[in-house]
Amino acid sequence: MKWLRWQSTPQARRAAGPARPGRRRADAVGQAPGAGAGTILVVVLSGLLVWLVAALAVTFRRTPPPMHFVVGEVADSNVYSEVPFRYADTLQTERLRNRASREVPPVYRLSLPAVEASLQSLTGLGDILRQRTLAPGARGGEAGPLPDLAAAPAPDLLEGLDGLALDALRQLAADPARLRILRDLARDVLNTGILEERDITGLREPDSPVLQVTFLNDQAGAARTSMIRVDELRDPKKAAAAAAAEFVARFPDTSDVLRTALEQLLSRILRPTMVFSADATEKARRQAVAGVETVMRFVGANEVLVLRGEAVTQDMIDRMEKHQQELHLRQTSQTGAAGYLQGPIVCAVLVLCAGYFLSVLQPGLLTDRRIVVMVALVTALQIALNRTVAAVHFLNSGSSFYLFALLPLAFAAMLLAPLAGMRPALVSGLLAAAVAAWQIRSPEAFHLCLTGTASCLVGGSLLRRARRRAHLISTGAAVFGTVLLLELLFSIRGNLPAGALGRALPPLAYYAFGNAFGVTALVFILLPLLEYSFGVASDLTLVELSDLNHPLMKRLQLEAPGTYHHSLTVATLAEQAAEAIGANPLMARVCAYFHDIGKLDRPEYFVENATHGINPHDELQPRMSSLVILNHVRQGMELARRYKLKRPLREVIAQHHGTSLVYYFYRKARDQKEPDQTVGESEFRYPGPKPRRKEVVLVSLADSCEAACRSLDRPTPAKIAAMVDSLFGDRIRDHELDDAELTFRELARVRDMMVRTLTTMMHARVPYPKESGREGDTVQAGPATATAGPPSAAPDSA
Repeated sequence: MKWLRWQSTPQARRAAGPARPGRRRADAVGQAPGAGAGTILVVVLSGLLVWLVAALAVTFRRTPPPMHFVVGEVADSNVYSEVPFRYADTLQTERLRNRASREVPPVYRLSLPAVEASLQSLTGLGDILRQRTLAPGARGGEAGPLPDLAAAPAPDLLEGLDGLALDALRQLAADPARLRILRDLARDVLNTGILEERDITGLREPDSPVLQVTFLNDQAGAARTSMIRVDELRDPKKAAAAAAAEFVARFPDTSDVLRTALEQLLSRILRPTMVFSADATEKARRQAVAGVETVMRFVGANEVLVLRGEAVTQDMIDRMEKHQQELHLRQTSQTGAAGYLQGPIVCAVLVLCAGYFLSVLQPGLLTDRRIVVMVALVTALQIALNRTVAAVHFLNSGSSFYLFALLPLAFAAMLLAPLAGMRPALVSGLLAAAVAAWQIRSPEAFHLCLTGTASCLVGGSLLRRARRRAHLISTGAAVFGTVLLLELLFSIRGNLPAGALGRALPPLAYYAFGNAFGVTALVFILLPLLEYSFGVASDLTLVELSDLNHPLMKRLQLEAPGTYHHSLTVATLAEQAAEAIGANPLMARVCAYFHDIGKLDRPEYFVENATHGINPHDELQPRMSSLVILNHVRQGMELARRYKLKRPLREVIAQHHGTSLVYYFYRKARDQKEPDQTVGESEFRYPGPKPRRKEVVLVSLADSCEAACRSLDRPTPAKIAAMVDSLFGDRIRDHELDDAELTFRELARVRDMMVRTLTTMMHARVPYPKESGREGDTVQAGPATATAGPPSAAPDSA
């Protein structure tokens, strides 16, 4: 570790000399050493975009202060109307509609089967009475006995009638004309409607609002309809009396005995013919309710909406929501020059502060044009989304207790965290929350800022390292719980009555749930779109690329097995080093898998793929050998474009050698040069650029350390540590780490981790003694125990 402490001193920097003017051009996927004019222009335009969207959001269509009241809450202050408005009195309207529904007359239908059954009973009784008016063998005029009534359709119809009544009925049955008229009168009474006595009693109760009923006189219920007053409804007894009276009016010579007998007989024959129709009644009630117009109330400006100390009712909440909605419609913009300037100036300050925080928290971010544009677009989209959701909410229902639970404040953080990192995601989310809070301009602004901060932290931190699609669901559930918990905490106030919060909890949970999982669904849709548009890769994509069955990895296995094994070892080193310094281990591992795919062009020219001790460079000039080695970076970039690899993978292919020197062939060229020839370093250096991203730097260091330590004869921990120290020192002295996003403290941790990992990988094997009876054979294996016999097979050597 002495070399690390010495390298950070001014003496070391002076000894290293000025920066080497090597080939430092930036590749298409490389990072520029500094912020050029183009990068500055992109940063300025991105900031202007965010500022413009924020200024429009706070200047035009301002959001009135939210209204946080629930039914039953005791108001702690007076609430006055600022503008005149009209609102629908829902309570009075509902009261009138209920009354109209209750006053709808019940609908009855005519039962034709009941009519026919009554008429058949009357016809059958007449036939029985006409069978024998005199008994067999009776003498003139003497009445014979009644026929057998057991065969009658209703033998109990004549029970209780005395002899005179029976004689009068026999005489009536003997006259077909009069009997036919009686039947017609009975049919008319039946068609007019007969109702059960108990039903009539129910309709005539004092508290019943029904004064009449609707009677559908035909079976279809559409041709003939009549209204019958309740006091005019007739039960079977009244209907029989009416029919008998009509018969007497037709035939004045009818005796009182026959009239009484007819009333008794018809009261037993006539059946109720009015059947209650529930469907028709409900249809009539719906029509009556639809006919009641909504009661509108007018409220002028400066009128009291809620008095302090008064219990809030649903009608008051309706008035306040309509008032907020009217405010939103009327306040299309600020008023006066001060109003127009105030919002844009505040937004400009917020955007400048956000840019400054990003430059301090993540200095290299503002030099990456794609990330800057992506962060600006997502931030502008977040501000516009907040404005749109609030506007739609106000236009439909006005302000309410549930407004903050509905705002998608975690959207930008959840979308940017897996693509740009937690710091840009948090700054973007906080900027959007601050803009939304400025639109409110009330004590509730702190409430909104805290809710936005908490949801951004939870959503961004959980989704930052999401490696499965299921993590999106768990993140949505966590955001839902966070928003709901904060809304409940802010809702717990001393003036809330018992049960008021419980009634507000279900809709509050409903809005928070829709917010959280609506944002999750939107992130799920936009995440791959942003990855494709800006060439970035989230951990979800890196997990897919980590599959060793990728076509390029399969080619490495078959065409360059030595490079394939080397890439796996480098991946292990880079992943553990990334874990040690808090970088992205998954990105480091995937970048290591693909960093040497350019060697697929001519794998036999690289030592790890050499077979049978044949070195093809023996037949080449040093410059030609150097071109072959340097060319694997260019070939790797072509393969990356052909297979559409993500931007981080193209960066590691282009940068993992930086602008380092192919020293072996450079030294060989110098040794073989003629006296009049010159050998320049630029011909033997990689084109660069130098590695910048942490994960790319780790792959670069792991690549050189693994290759160098493989060349050690009988590697020991001391030799490995000395080799790693030498390589790290050379990188620093050669200015290869000038652009790296690593501190010396992180570099020291990386050195320790790589030494430990390489020592474990390259441990020496203990040779076994010769097996009894097999001279000349030696087996490589681990140490045997005292009780175990010699191994039966040799394990794989490291």
